[in-house]
Amino acid sequence: MTLTLTNEGIQIQTFAELFADVVGGYQGIYGADTDFAQESPDGQRVGIETRRWADMQSLVLQIYNSQDPELADGMSFNRILKLSGLFLRPASRSQVDVTVTMTVAKTLSAGYTVRDDLDQLWITTEPNAVVVGPNTVTLFAENFGEVAAQPDTVVTPVTIELGVDSVTNPLAATLGTAEELVPDARERRRKSLENPAQSNRAKMFTAVGNIANVTDVAVYENSENVTVDTIPPNHIWVVVEGGSAELIGETIAKNRHDGVGTKGNETQIYTETLTRPSGSTLDIQHIMNYDRPTVVPLTVTVTATKKLPADVVNTAEIAAKIAAVKYEINEAALATELYSPAYTAGDNFILTDMQINDGSGATTGQILNSLDERFTIDAIDVTVTVP
Repeated sequence: MTLTLTNEGIQIQTFAELFADVVGGYQGIYGADTDFAQESPDGQRVGIETRRWADMQSLVLQIYNSQDPELADGMSFNRILKLSGLFLRPASRSQVDVTVTMTVAKTLSAGYTVRDDLDQLWITTEPNAVVVGPNTVTLFAENFGEVAAQPDTVVTPVTIELGVDSVTNPLAATLGTAEELVPDARERRRKSLENPAQSNRAKMFTAVGNIANVTDVAVYENSENVTVDTIPPNHIWVVVEGGSAELIGETIAKNRHDGVGTKGNETQIYTETLTRPSGSTLDIQHIMNYDRPTVVPLTVTVTATKKLPADVVNTAEIAAKIAAVKYEINEAALATELYSPAYTAGDNFILTDMQINDGSGATTGQILNSLDERFTIDAIDVTVTVP
């Protein structure tokens, strides 16, 4: 076989095939009895040349594969992502939505800072237009990583702004994430290729999912004339984790079908500025509603029986593997699905009686949640019993 490029793709030669080709060429020049044994000078020379040809063909194959988003890596994959209007998400900071109650309407400048009860700083990264009364503003942790803040703890303004009556966070902070891995970006790219012409719901899902720092999103719609699953008639319901409140409001406004209402306890006003034929401007305000997911902690219990009496079962590692399981919004929890990750903690035990509990009672089966809920497991909530 030789190096070929066909409609089926590219094929390169193996090292053995290249070595035989080079040897054949030299034998045609010097004769068939030429010594190309590995320890001979000619054999070593042929080996060096063959390695160079093999490296060149490998480079050709790598360049060819770098054009495929399913095979590309590194900078090649970044260039392909750009064609889809995407990029590898860098490490993100934790964020928290705070309710800023104003006595006057104004714009909070970028860098507006609030301190929480643990002396951690939370900062706006862009200007936020606020009105009289309560406003939802997204603050980001000063440092990258998993910076936590419990509800009603981000309450002490550091930046003094006239008109700010109070600041508080009704919900806990959404934790920051590590830099996005290529396999995760591949999956996100596949989702981004949803054809918006297929449905407005898919268009909304893709647009909101591509907002910076969004880690999960669910979009529901009710096209009926009666309320269905708590969604009012002719409404959509966007539940989104992470992302700036202002960008979420703007994205929903730009992708919502005309005449369709929005459900949610979070409210964001997006102001669209149009230019009249006379040159003057007209502001149109779009009041958009959405929700943040409610995190429902699961407790897990499981029995780990030693295979041999002398075996030492690493219960902490088992708990960590179970806690590493991630659920998406409205994804049901199934107890039996936790066996597989738990067994990656070792092979000297047998697991039985895996039970999960969301507070309503333990079960070895399945637990469903609401449309706006997401299950989570913390290692401290996993109990591994060794008889």
